[in-house]
Amino acid sequence: MHVSIDSVSSELRLGPFRLEKRIGLGGMAAVWSAEHVSARVPAAVKLIHPDGARAAMWGESLRNEVRALARLDHPAIVPVLDHGEISEEVARASGGRLFAHTPYFVMVRTNAGTLDDAPLPADHAALVRLLVRLLDALSHAHARGVIHRDVKPSNVLLDRSAEGGVPEALLSDFGIAHALRAREAGAPIHAGTPAYMAPEQIAGRMRDEGPATDLYALGCLVHRLVRGEAPFSGTSARVCRAHLLEAPPPLELAWPAPRAFFEWVATMLAKRPCQRFSSAAHARAALLAIEPERDLVAPSLAPRRIAAVVRAEGSDRPTLAGVAALSPDDVSTRAPALTQVPPTAADVSARRPSLWPRVSVIPDWRTIPVA
Repeated sequence: MHVSIDSVSSELRLGPFRLEKRIGLGGMAAVWSAEHVSARVPAAVKLIHPDGARAAMWGESLRNEVRALARLDHPAIVPVLDHGEISEEVARASGGRLFAHTPYFVMVRTNAGTLDDAPLPADHAALVRLLVRLLDALSHAHARGVIHRDVKPSNVLLDRSAEGGVPEALLSDFGIAHALRAREAGAPIHAGTPAYMAPEQIAGRMRDEGPATDLYALGCLVHRLVRGEAPFSGTSARVCRAHLLEAPPPLELAWPAPRAFFEWVATMLAKRPCQRFSSAAHARAALLAIEPERDLVAPSLAPRRIAAVVRAEGSDRPTLAGVAALSPDDVSTRAPALTQVPPTAADVSARRPSLWPRVSVIPDWRTIPVA
């Protein structure tokens, strides 16, 4: 007999939190609304889908990521309040809805959905405000050694204050895709969401993943915000090959924008990590240095006028490991070299856009001192 979520929710407790009802379900996890019993504070509990023998491995990886996430304290990052595993007692009380030893984590509950559900930005200024906020969050995390690895619309939560107004964006699920990356022998090496994955993720080159990986995903997010879709679409394998081998389509805007903005997006989407901005802080500074009224490109002309800039560089569905069936030839012989090495002067010159003031380039993000 089917047991409704509401009929069992009153009996379910995870530490000080009482589960109320399931409010979301994706490929990676189910999300339940919850409340701190004594403080009466609303929360959201993300329950990772069980997967047989992988459950213990996921639990350890998830604990490591949550410990790293606990170091983050930023107004544009969703705080994690607690984490653990479903006990056998809670699993029995759930009437078959929850499984013992399933990893979970508790985070602050937002109230305005996600960026996936939000209308497109009203104008260029609104888009820049959103990007600056997300880059602020990424800068904070990167300076503490935390890489998101799955920046996408559904991982940008929106929260509206009690006074109303425009909802604020908050990044969530830092490192979760990485924590759930399959590691046993013979398992797929890809993890993330294909539409927003950087070439180095698709190629499985973990040593090359860093802040530039998140910047590439944010560049893809710009396409989603202004065009209504990520740069590449189709099957997972088709999208992954496109990230590796194809130039992104022209960025079409519904409003006028400075020519330098198109070049900024093209830099975010460079195939090689060393040709993107050296850090989220660098990308933020470059974005804010663009004069909003200078050399505007009209919406009707945008696709034709930016094509040369974009081509010079070469579906938001929650997804776990194994998204792409790529042949060795696709990854090793046809894809551009992705090794993360300190850039030469020529590299820096090649990646430094000409339409904003020059700023110093940090060769390796790991050398940035933490305040």
